[in-house]
Amino acid sequence: MRFSPFRVGPWKSVRRHCLLLLVTLSTVPACGERSTTAPPPPAPSYIAGSTITASQSSLVADGASSTAITVQLRDSVGNAAHGSGGTLSLYASAGSLDGVVDHHDGTYTATFTAPTIAGTVMISANLNGRVLAQTLTLTLTAGPVNIARSVIRTASSPTVPADGFEKCVIYVEARDTNDNPTDSGVGQVTFATTLGTLADAATNSTGHYSITIKSSQRGTALVTAKIDGQPIPGSVAVQFTGNYWLRKAALPEDRQVFGIGAYNGILYVVGGGGWDTQSYSGAVNAYDPATDQWTSKTRMPTARGELSAGVIDGILYAVGGYNSHDLNTVEAYDIVADKWTTKAPLPTPREGLAVAVVNGILYAIGGNQRSSVGIRGSISTSTVTGPLVFRSNLQSADRPLGVVEAYDPATNTWTTKSPMPTPRSMLAVGVLNGIIYAIGGASGSLWGMRTVEAYDPATDSWSRKSDMPSTSAPTSVYGRAALAAAVLNGTLYAIGGFAVYSETNLVESYDPVLDRWNRGVPMPTMRQSLGAVVIDGILYAVGGACYDDTLNAVEAYIPP
Repeated sequence: MRFSPFRVGPWKSVRRHCLLLLVTLSTVPACGERSTTAPPPPAPSYIAGSTITASQSSLVADGASSTAITVQLRDSVGNAAHGSGGTLSLYASAGSLDGVVDHHDGTYTATFTAPTIAGTVMISANLNGRVLAQTLTLTLTAGPVNIARSVIRTASSPTVPADGFEKCVIYVEARDTNDNPTDSGVGQVTFATTLGTLADAATNSTGHYSITIKSSQRGTALVTAKIDGQPIPGSVAVQFTGNYWLRKAALPEDRQVFGIGAYNGILYVVGGGGWDTQSYSGAVNAYDPATDQWTSKTRMPTARGELSAGVIDGILYAVGGYNSHDLNTVEAYDIVADKWTTKAPLPTPREGLAVAVVNGILYAIGGNQRSSVGIRGSISTSTVTGPLVFRSNLQSADRPLGVVEAYDPATNTWTTKSPMPTPRSMLAVGVLNGIIYAIGGASGSLWGMRTVEAYDPATDSWSRKSDMPSTSAPTSVYGRAALAAAVLNGTLYAIGGFAVYSETNLVESYDPVLDRWNRGVPMPTMRQSLGAVVIDGILYAVGGACYDDTLNAVEAYIPP
């Protein structure tokens, strides 16, 4: 038998196959054993730990300033990468970034160029489409001031009352070349005006400076500004106009429920006092609008309050009032001689009356007679400023009168006229074209009436006119009591008073031709029991009371 030899080819082929077999066999675990070889670790994550930094954290917002931005890849425990992490993109909320450079050492860089708008810029990045956790914020500051780009403007309406108190705020905004507000290079900001008074200069915020202007003179104020002596382009025109109230020199002492009159450009206040009737006096004070000053005059012989007064041919007549009892006293003050004399008594003693003068005759209208118990206490209407107080002069109006009595200085006699249809006290009167208008007042429990009635001395008759507007709901019966009235430029003004449960600063005007009321400019000060007169086209509201306080306020109304 013959055997054929076994052919295995060249030796190197046999060796290759043997090695392959050994490798294959080595990977097969023995029976009952498990492989302990771990899989290769995953690539590190750089999303949470990577940082973004800038060589400069603050730049000038000039469109040219730049800074280098660097991204350092780090894993979650802070280990820096040493090779490329893949594709990185950078983003800026403003400004611009050039192409990102991968340095293949775990860092990427780019150049950021600032925009022209000051503020802040946020820079963010993503790696291989995933957003890095950290962001970078850069501050963009304004450049040096540019006078030509800076502006002056008003903060509100450039039209304000010429009352000497209402203010207009004017701003200067110091800007750089790109119109950003800036303090850089700004030393001193100054203002100037052609009218009025400048005050309250302030630095409000970066690049913003302000000042206020007010005036008691009508006209146009041109306000300009400079930065370190260099004029800012343009100006602001502020119009001082309109009808308004102006504060004047205060009464020498607090006064209410007094008599008031005017003669030859001088205002006179007689009698009155505070809430306690024991404070009633005979004091006489004169106010000169030309000098805005008060002077004392010869005292009235009978100390009293809740009186009324009228002036005829340089004589001021103080009529009625109260001082421990209702008075019928009439005393005449010669303004030129600064001397008092006693005249025929008022036929009907009363307090809270009103006096008007028509064609040289003085008319005493309405009022109240207190009950036989004499001085009657009353609870304060003030429940918001403190505890209730005792007021002995709060007029009761429990026995209101409609009586009208006329005094003729030539004969020193009184004549009874047709009574007012609506009895009341604490009313106000004004004369228009020879007609006396009786406005508001109090009657019984109705504290504050809307009633307006007109008396014609030529016919000795009364007629009803349109009611004053309500001080509360449109259909309410409530009007005003303890108010003042005056006639200015053919218009009757009802001023202040007591409305429903509180003092008021209401001013309403009455047009006798249209028999219509209109709302006017309110007084700065709420008050009742005040006085009012007109001198040289200006209405003066004097003294009065508000809540528990007697006032010395004097305010002048300047019409349109």
